[in-house]
Amino acid sequence: MSPPLLDGATLRQLQRLRLRDLDAIVRGLLGDAATGAASGGRGLEFADYRPYAPGDDLRRIDWNVYARLHQPFVRTSPEERELGLSLLLDGSRSMGDAGAPARRHAERFAALLGAVALLRGGTVQLTVLADGEGMGGEPLSGEQHVPLLLRQLEHLPRGRSTELAAGIHARRPLAAGAEIAALLTDALVEEPALDAALAALHSVRAATLLHVTEPVPESPATGPVELLDRETGATLSLGLTPATLAAHAEVVESHAAMVAARCRAHGVGYVHLPADGDPFTQLAALADAQHLLARAT
Repeated sequence: MSPPLLDGATLRQLQRLRLRDLDAIVRGLLGDAATGAASGGRGLEFADYRPYAPGDDLRRIDWNVYARLHQPFVRTSPEERELGLSLLLDGSRSMGDAGAPARRHAERFAALLGAVALLRGGTVQLTVLADGEGMGGEPLSGEQHVPLLLRQLEHLPRGRSTELAAGIHARRPLAAGAEIAALLTDALVEEPALDAALAALHSVRAATLLHVTEPVPESPATGPVELLDRETGATLSLGLTPATLAAHAEVVESHAAMVAARCRAHGVGYVHLPADGDPFTQLAALADAQHLLARAT
């Protein structure tokens, strides 16, 4: 039986995060789009008020409102008011069956991202992309919906083929005006199909591709093996030798470089998520580095 997507200790870690910590994770996911820097400072435009929370910039408090209501309120930007996170999960068979490393890692990372967005007061919508369809649940808002998000992730519909572009076009967009998207996929498609999927993400304000890959074993057994294509059912018999294993590792590295390059070409953020890493550690590293280069339109 697979471990839970979010265990009690991890959930308590998330709940103890301060507002500044949550914002750092969101900035890590969005890059410049989080502050509006990529669009000429658009993120600084006034949109609305909300009650002051510990960690807010004191310069954003409206003291005229405080004088009238005797309660601190801060000015918010359009992006902060309308944050909506679309979690787009590759549901094709190439991601593996239930409990497979790549699939489970994608689900666990999606659980963390979704929980952060809900704790921050945003809206989260989960969509599975497979067989040219976008299968998703209702948008969720508020930290009380973290358990429901986890249940949705535990009971994801699955398909067979990887048709990311068609699935992205077929999905139900979030109503929020500042929708951002996190696409979790193994990206095992030909370059033209990947370009089509990345182009389809131009309908959202900012997007990041989270490239989930299964680890390459360092010293696997050698000898004859039969490889199975999970989507087509085709098989390939070959002999494993140190040379073929080295060639495989080189192909995996080359493929990751190609995916990163195509993301840059389309203005979509890219991060490599090896499935043998710890999702919480990876998420914290993104918040610290803030190196994702998401696009703002």
